[in-house]
Amino acid sequence: MKKLIAKIGKNAREDLHIDVSRYKDFDLVGMRIWIRGDPPDGKDIPTSKGFGFQINLLPVVIDALQRAAKEARIAGLLTEPAQD
Repeated sequence: MKKLIAKIGKNAREDLHIDVSRYKDFDLVGMRIWIRGDPPDGKDIPTSKGFGFQINLLPVVIDALQRAAKEARIAGLLTEPAQD
């Protein structure tokens, strides 16, 4: 089982894919950079740039990302939350 949760544009050619999956007895969250596919098939191509972690760490990762966003706002690096 693998389910794509989000596809976030990184730049003109790449997206960040976030998915949840199960491998053996482990439930995982995966994050990987994919290159957008070109016609005619249009299939995205995964790169080696990515990582995964056990889903039980998700609340800790979310908290860390929220703290990073707060620090970025304080430093003036992030002015508006990103929209879907």
